[in-house]
Amino acid sequence: MKTHIIFLYFLFFLVSCNKSKEDLSEKLIQNSQRKNYIALVCDEIEKNSFDLTKKEVLQTEELLSQAIKELNKKSKENVNPYEKEFEIDLRKYKRQFCASIDKNGDKTVYVLGINEDNIKNNSWETKWYRVAGGGSNYFHGGINLTKNKYFSFGINAPK
Repeated sequence: MKTHIIFLYFLFFLVSCNKSKEDLSEKLIQNSQRKNYIALVCDEIEKNSFDLTKKEVLQTEELLSQAIKELNKKSKENVNPYEKEFEIDLRKYKRQFCASIDKNGDKTVYVLGINEDNIKNNSWETKWYRVAGGGSNYFHGGINLTKNKYFSFGINAPK
């Protein structure tokens, strides 16, 4: 009987450990070279924020890839002759994700991309960046995880 109880405790411990590892993502996510490239941080004024699961991070990354492809395509079409053509290569950008519940109850992730050349220290890993210029050195937009859509992707004001 005692052996059964110990076994049940062990089983419960194993299940709870696996669940937490699977459900919660890391605060900093690393690429294949073990360099941090995604930080899960939020603006201090964001009220309804939550931690993303690994599955949600992967979903965000997939939609982000689609959004950036569309943004690059629009740049090549050169809709505005006053703006310089750009191409965003996601491999060269660190990303900040801020996940929150919007007014409709949808899970939304706000994304800020920062070109690695503009990073002088590790503050991007813990504090939401606020940038007003910098052209394609920064991009921003939103991902609606509930509806599996992206919206409002663009670069900052041209340099």
